[in-house]
Amino acid sequence: MDGYRKGIEQIIRGIKTSPPEENIFSDEEPEVVKGRLVAKAQQLQEQSEYLNNHPEERDESSPYECEVCKDKIWIPMRRFKHDKETMILEEDFFSGQINPKEAWKWSIKVSWECWCSKRKKEKKRVDKLNNQTGLSRRFKRRTFENFTFLDPAEFPNDDREQVKALVESQKSAYNRALEYANNFQSLKEDGRSFGILGSYGTGKTHLLGAITNELSRKGVQAVFINTTEFFDTLRESFEKDENGKPISSTRASEYIEMVKTCEHLSLDDVGKEKPTDYVLDVFYRIVNYRYENLLPTNFTTNASLEEMENQMGGATYRRLVEMAAGYMKEIIGESYDQLLLRKK
Repeated sequence: MDGYRKGIEQIIRGIKTSPPEENIFSDEEPEVVKGRLVAKAQQLQEQSEYLNNHPEERDESSPYECEVCKDKIWIPMRRFKHDKETMILEEDFFSGQINPKEAWKWSIKVSWECWCSKRKKEKKRVDKLNNQTGLSRRFKRRTFENFTFLDPAEFPNDDREQVKALVESQKSAYNRALEYANNFQSLKEDGRSFGILGSYGTGKTHLLGAITNELSRKGVQAVFINTTEFFDTLRESFEKDENGKPISSTRASEYIEMVKTCEHLSLDDVGKEKPTDYVLDVFYRIVNYRYENLLPTNFTTNASLEEMENQMGGATYRRLVEMAAGYMKEIIGESYDQLLLRKK
């Protein structure tokens, strides 16, 4: 048995080092074949990178979740012996297009990670952050389709004008939010954001959640956080020294970095958090980074613009409001709960 195995190993080594003397598969010059196959592999990699940056342009008719790797995630390739950056698809290596005399130059096997793997990893991180800091199961169900408007005719005469004003301002905010979600790909180039002001219980968070869910459905890396819960999560992540004083936290730094750099950020209930020095510093770092890098940052608040400025500081306030210029709406009226108590 040992002799048989050694014989097989010798044959294998011979195949690897002694290619046939003639190319029985292709009449093309080796350099022409190499150029064509390398270009094909590069095109696939470029397509992968493009879809990573523009996931909304994925072919939805494809039977695969990812048409680039056909859901394999890792794409088998062969690397050129004399240049680690030059690769061809392994399926092309075995297609008969490579001159057998040249095959030894492509003996190095490598696996290239497709864009879909990177997006899936980012999605897991985003989902984890959303679950911990704001987008609850209830608001994950919030869409433009299930946003409801009250009917003024169903209320007492004394309340009808107020309900009518609420509904009109809601419809104005709804239409602008839907326009924002539908045109996000062009709006994001300028870092254009969306802001909603108004009393509690008037549908602001529903609209913010609807935008987030719609963008996520299209493949956008969209993070939704309730600001109060976000800062509570940061505080809880800090370790404490022997005197009970908070010390640095790797987890807190990771949360902040994700919020700073995600493709789209929604801040719910801005101005409700207690404005400590730490909160003001973190808020400024997040908003300023996103402002400087043209990263859209949507928000809702129960506060007036003047209260917002006092709550978060002038520099942070001005950047947040500037990003939402042209896409800021106010919903006027009482909360649903208060009005429904007086419904006929």
